Amino acid sequence: GSALLLQAGYPVKRYDIVRDPASPAVAGHFGRFLGTFRLQRDEVGPEISVAFAFRSREPIRIHITDSIAGVDWNSIAVYIDKALIPVEYNERRNLLVVPHDVYRSIGKGTLTVRAKDRLGNTTVIKRKM
Repeated sequence: GSALLLQAGYPVKRYDIVRDPASPAVAGHFGRFLGTFRLQRDEVGPEISVAFAFRSREPIRIHITDSIAGVDWNSIAVYIDKALIPVEYNERRNLLVVPHDVYRSIGKGTLTVRAKDRLGNTTVIKRKM
């Protein structure tokens, strides 16, 4: 079934998911007990951007965002060809990093990044290295 995001009308750090609100009566039920909320459909996966320069000693930098449901950080997988690559999280810059030594030892190939949001929408990008 479909999934909608229950979003408060004021800034909060965490959102809850409402699954299959089939009618306006269900939405009215939430409004009556929890206050005013907006239901928002999310059918788009996270946005992924990748930056790398294979000839330099720079790491691969991966930035993943999802402004509606949020990123499911446990779902992220990074591959070069079919080899699963470990990534590090750079909290200061809010991005994932693959160190140069890690990807250089594997060699050139196709970089694949897969991520899901909290509703299960998936994005996969592929880049030739």
